[in-house]
Amino acid sequence: MPGKADGIAALSQKGFTNKEWTDKLGEDGILKSVGFRQSNPSYLETVFRTNTLDKIKYLKYVAIDDNADMQGARRSKTLPTLLCNLHSPNHFNCRSIFRSSREAKTAGKRKPKGIPPLPEGFNASPFDSWWKLSDSMARRVVKYGLKDEVLEKAKRMCGKNFEDWECPEFEEVKGKLEELERTYKELEKYIGRGEEVPVSEGDNVLHPITKIPSEVVRKYKDILGNERVLTKLVREHIMHRISREKRLWRKEVRTWGFRNIHNILRNPDVVFFDREEKSILYCKRRKVGNRICIAAVVIGAENRHYIYTVEPAPYPPAGLKSGRYVSIYSK
Repeated sequence: MPGKADGIAALSQKGFTNKEWTDKLGEDGILKSVGFRQSNPSYLETVFRTNTLDKIKYLKYVAIDDNADMQGARRSKTLPTLLCNLHSPNHFNCRSIFRSSREAKTAGKRKPKGIPPLPEGFNASPFDSWWKLSDSMARRVVKYGLKDEVLEKAKRMCGKNFEDWECPEFEEVKGKLEELERTYKELEKYIGRGEEVPVSEGDNVLHPITKIPSEVVRKYKDILGNERVLTKLVREHIMHRISREKRLWRKEVRTWGFRNIHNILRNPDVVFFDREEKSILYCKRRKVGNRICIAAVVIGAENRHYIYTVEPAPYPPAGLKSGRYVSIYSK
């Protein structure tokens, strides 16, 4: 009987659908001789799926509007990594999928054009990188004290690989969280953690630099949840500096930095301590032409609830080598 069963498997690989394959076999053919009937198709479907899935060599990307530029792109199923962003989901609420395909065509030979950059956390297949925490995810884990819970979950996801204590996925998660935890503890020495300012927008405060009363126009939170205050006086100072800026790159960077204070404070690329001015610089990199610059939101070290200004500078800043600036955080 094994020979007959092998014949069933061989027919399942000819490219028929499940129904076509079953009809092809016929009631009086191989099915009857091996003791199976079409009225009881469960075993036959198992044979069909097992053998046909083994023959699928390509996956076809089926875009649902959002990723129309990738419509019809194919990749080889056997590639060790998913190339050319050919994976799904590609963003929140992504509806695009992969469908099995036997057609080679351009599989793995060309990269689809016009693919938009993917949001953080969507640039790898979940099958290949389930353990890769995005930077924003890792920050939230450390911020809310969830490290031990996440590591326990990572152990379970390693499965049998963890039995011999050689699970590189777990070690990567653990290493990233522990490094970020150490970095945050160092950063906390300079900027504090979760500090709140007892003022509201619209209140008048005495700014520590000018000693002049000024209205609070915005309150922000930084990377460790500390509140930072922007007064009307400082806002006008920054806008005045922008209007008088002669160098175009500085004008562009300062303008962009002023519009993005919230993002710079919450998600800086690097944070410096200025030994000379005794201030903290929350910095975000920005490319202007061929120049890499930083927009720095400047906070006083002693009066660290108040924003002093927004400064443009080349990256790395000139005072880094001299020791004026000390890097206390880098993404």
